[in-house]
Amino acid sequence: MVHRSYPRLGEGEAEALEEALKDEVQGLVIAPGRAEDLAPLMRRAAGQGIPVVCVNTDAPKAPHLATVCVDSAVSGALVGELVGRFLGGRGRLVVVTGQLNTIDHAQKLQGFRKTIGETWPGLEIAAVVEAHDDETEAYRKCREVLASAPDAAGVYVSTANSVPVMRALDDRGSSGRVTVITTDLFPALATFI
Repeated sequence: MVHRSYPRLGEGEAEALEEALKDEVQGLVIAPGRAEDLAPLMRRAAGQGIPVVCVNTDAPKAPHLATVCVDSAVSGALVGELVGRFLGGRGRLVVVTGQLNTIDHAQKLQGFRKTIGETWPGLEIAAVVEAHDDETEAYRKCREVLASAPDAAGVYVSTANSVPVMRALDDRGSSGRVTVITTDLFPALATFI
């Protein structure tokens, strides 16, 4: 088994996949952050008879055997239903995601928007923040968005950015006043629950 890591989803993954192909691997398991950038390498792997399995998110335009992940649109829709119930169907919302060119992230937002639009007409998505799974960027952008939307009643964190988002809410004095739903769970998050 050969393991290649990269800084974060969508960054350095093409280089890691290129290196893995040079190592003459017999199979690949990848989490394609930027599927369109990886498609040529995935086609090359398929041409060499190397099976590819995607995890966490899909790469529909590239050859691969299977994708193992949650139904991202349903995940986002469930969050839309929950936040609507928690807020009594009224209020402004902020969505924090990684990057919308990652299929998983885009589909979560799509499911969330659809449920909000169809079920909760009193809810408004005030902002969608792409934080690129970078803690510093997530914190900074959330501070900015919360300053421009101080009446935000809910925040949906659809990727692994919950801790810096919670810190931004806490630093603005919004902790405990804003409903937050995250799709990740880390020990550091427990102090905010």
